[in-house]
Amino acid sequence: MGKISQPNFGLSSDSIDAKLAEARTMYEGLNVLKNHLLQYGVGALTYGFMLHEKSYLRGDIVQYTTFPKSIRITGKQDGGAIVHRFGNFVPTMTEPLFFDMEEVLAGKGPLFSYNKTFKEIYDIGYRHAWVMPLAPKIENGFGFLMAFQSIKTSAPKLDVNQLTEFGPLYHSAMIEHKQMAKQFRLTQKQSLALANAAKGRTASYLADKLNLTERSIELRLQETRNKLSAKTTTEAAYKALVYGILPLQT
Repeated sequence: MGKISQPNFGLSSDSIDAKLAEARTMYEGLNVLKNHLLQYGVGALTYGFMLHEKSYLRGDIVQYTTFPKSIRITGKQDGGAIVHRFGNFVPTMTEPLFFDMEEVLAGKGPLFSYNKTFKEIYDIGYRHAWVMPLAPKIENGFGFLMAFQSIKTSAPKLDVNQLTEFGPLYHSAMIEHKQMAKQFRLTQKQSLALANAAKGRTASYLADKLNLTERSIELRLQETRNKLSAKTTTEAAYKALVYGILPLQT
């Protein structure tokens, strides 16, 4: 994946990426990004990424938000409110989309309707937000970065032209620095089996190489499919490549 250009937000060219590299998880990384953007009017961020246009239908989406835990819990109870509102829309987005929270709650915005998650976001003071697609600056999949206007009256108006660079920057950094790979929790043995499968090597080949049974190798591959929400080993290998889990030395 190519290096994403650094946004010009009065920061040194490597400062954001360096801090993202230090984050232990994608959640920490998103909070690093939010803290950088607080002075520019951003109060909260939500990130979502899926490999296929209909991935969200089976819950196959990577999603993080900086909202408090209470709102994250409500979102899950709503059935993934943000995911299902944007799942159909994000793959076709080419430009940032602005929306007003009052219109959202009244069901007036495009593809948005009343739900408890948005009501809680509104109740803690957020009134406006931008949804910015990651495409076309990412090579695989579809995603978005959603920036909510800070509730602080002293915060300047959001400049969406500058904000659009930060979604691809965060996405690229999480893959490059392996935070995305870590969230799937593949063991070394599972990763090794998948790496060999990605190279076209059979379970029989790997069983002979590691002095194991074919059944043991097949079980490891099944575990990788489960963790990656993949229907086939080929799909699991593709996801592992995109998420930065592979390639591995074998």
